[in-house]
Amino acid sequence: MNVRAAKIAKVDEAAESSAADRLDSDTQRVQRTLERLDRLIDVLERAELAFRCGAPRAREEALAHGLSVIGALYGEVDIVSAETTARLVAAYDSCLDALGAAYAGDCDALLPAMTMAHAIRSALSHGSCRAGCSPCAPTRCRAA
Repeated sequence: MNVRAAKIAKVDEAAESSAADRLDSDTQRVQRTLERLDRLIDVLERAELAFRCGAPRAREEALAHGLSVIGALYGEVDIVSAETTARLVAAYDSCLDALGAAYAGDCDALLPAMTMAHAIRSALSHGSCRAGCSPCAPTRCRAA
């Protein structure tokens, strides 16, 4: 009986350890996503400034960097539930559309993209959607 209890305890311990490892992994992925969102926001702000200052080369570099950051964000999109994943993909699609419009010369398209990126970052940084918040809606969280 003691051997069986020891085996059960060992299995329970392994399951707890595995769950903790998954939580750590998810936390790390969320952190990487937050860092990429910070870079995206920075890139969008630099692109807008380059538009306003009439610096086409800086604008092109910022927009190209924005595309690579968006690509990295799509790569981390599996960090959350299916519903939130769908919202993140829709939000990233909107940011991508805004970058495309900015490439075509529409500087005003960058503002909604920045608002969207800030909203996504805010939602992810405080636990995203436990209070029914949408990470792709530019509103304050109800939990705040």
